[in-house]
Amino acid sequence: MVLSLNSGASVSTKASIPFIYRLILTIIEPSVAVVGAVIAFCTADGYLSAMTRNSTSFTPTTTFLYTELGGAWLYFAFNEAVVLRLFDDLRFWQILCVGMLLSDGAYCHSVAQAVGGWGAWSRVGDWTAENWMVFWSTAPMVLPMTSVLIMAEPYIPTSPHPTPDEKTISTICNIPVLSSDGESCRFGDLIAARDGVDNVVVIFISYLVRHFFCTCDQDYIRSLAGCLTPTVLSTLPVGPSRLVIVGCGDPSRIIPYAAETSCDFPIFTDPTRRIYENLEMNKSLGSSTRPAYMEHTLLSLIIRSMGQMVRSGYGAFKGGDFWQNGGEWIFRKGRCVWAHRMETTSDHVTAKKLTNVLSGDENWRNKT
Repeated sequence: MVLSLNSGASVSTKASIPFIYRLILTIIEPSVAVVGAVIAFCTADGYLSAMTRNSTSFTPTTTFLYTELGGAWLYFAFNEAVVLRLFDDLRFWQILCVGMLLSDGAYCHSVAQAVGGWGAWSRVGDWTAENWMVFWSTAPMVLPMTSVLIMAEPYIPTSPHPTPDEKTISTICNIPVLSSDGESCRFGDLIAARDGVDNVVVIFISYLVRHFFCTCDQDYIRSLAGCLTPTVLSTLPVGPSRLVIVGCGDPSRIIPYAAETSCDFPIFTDPTRRIYENLEMNKSLGSSTRPAYMEHTLLSLIIRSMGQMVRSGYGAFKGGDFWQNGGEWIFRKGRCVWAHRMETTSDHVTAKKLTNVLSGDENWRNKT
């Protein structure tokens, strides 16, 4: 069971902290702390001798101090091995790491005190094997805790396809897209961080669908609406997100498309297809195996598409390029961090898999 620190949006540690750091903090360092506790409990005289370079004699009447020290280390180990595992919340980890760093700071000062102060400790040439052991069992552990404190951007899995370079992003940001009323705005305005979330990881998900009469894409948009609800988008492990749909047809087809799909996501269009071209999206009428989001058979989809085109009259010629494929793109603060280009007419990344991507799951491909 993984607990959440609060009911609001939180950033997942699994999505933001590299695995090696989590391994150190939840397994390696608590194991070292347990070993230290055992030494303090069972061989207090040996511990004192190692720390002071044999300069101080052990007195049995001080055994209780080593018992207290061992208990503190067990508490330290419990916090890392148990408490950190229970709370998948970056802010909670940061708060706990502050306390652990304070503890490590006090411990480091005690190490210097044991050999006569920081002046004596700074003479590395005088270090004993025990001094080196203390150093290498403490210093490397400080790095992941310090890194946790300064982390701001959650982890996004490796992109399945190459992401565009800065020059391409700069180009597409200046390309206008149209809303349902024909109003124009820069594509860059859609993917910019805004609405009070500038200091939080902001993911703008832009789905570039095929054309406004593609009933397969309509099924896909319905599946997105059912999975990526406003609540889910606001509480994703990678941080609050928003979702936008961009087509390539005439803006007059946006309202009928929204009605057909019961879509509440913002919809825009790039009738020039310049964004598609700059992002090197494919053009194909090839099909793949039936995707999970397809609600109807291929024949049914064709009949539905033709029916919608007939009912729309002259609007049938305004749906967009029938050859144009789209894809799924994740932008973070205006920068593209994840890209999937469709190779057929029906290989969108499913809503569930996309949710796994937004949860920082590197194994998203193998999960249904």
